[in-house]
Formats: sequence, C-alpha cells, structure tokens
Amino acid sequence: DALGVEVISGVDVGNDGVGDVLKAAVGDRQIDILVNNAGILNVDPLNELDLDSLRQQFEINTLGPLRVTTALRSNLPSGSKVGIITSRMGSIADNTSGGMYGYRISKAGVNMAA
Repeated sequence: DALGVEVISGVDVGNDGVGDVLKAAVGDRQIDILVNNAGILNVDPLNELDLDSLRQQFEINTLGPLRVTTALRSNLPSGSKVGIITSRMGSIADNTSGGMYGYRISKAGVNMAA
C-alpha cells in the first residue's frame, strides 16, 4: 500500500478468459505500469519431450502476457509502460546451455512480442 502498487493474484494467464477476470478486478481504473510476471518452467529432456508440457509453457509464458496486455489495453493511458519478465534462456543469440526446450521456445516467443 505504501508504494501504491496493486497485485492481482489468482489470475490464470494460460486461460483465454483471463481478460474478463482482469477487467472485473481493474474496472475502469488507469494503469501506469503493467508488469507481466507469470511464468512456468517444466524440465523437458529432448529424449522425453512432452508436447503437452511445451504447449502449457507456450500458453503461459508467450501468450499469457499478450492476453493480459490486450485485455487491459483500454486501461493503459498514453505514456504508460508495459513490462514483460523474461529470461536469458529465451535469447537466440545466447543459447549456450541447451536443454529446457519448452521454456526456451516460449521465452524466445515472448521476447519477439516484447
């Protein structure tokens, strides 16, 4: 409260209905700074690749911030800022450690959107 920050918890950014939940919580209030911080990392070894796990990571890590930002776009006045918390593991230029395929793919995707 001292910082004037509000955190809306319990929001499933992997669900297409997240916009309705957020709009109900925010109403017509303006948002000066929107931080997209939801994320998930599942361990996906190449020899045991789980496509459902990859899809889940993509839904949350890549599409989640887009869902949230799109839903709250009308609450973002001119000059407002939108941040997306990402990861170095999503860097195409810095892919030295390998592994974590679903996470890497999903964070590379959100980096391209940011």
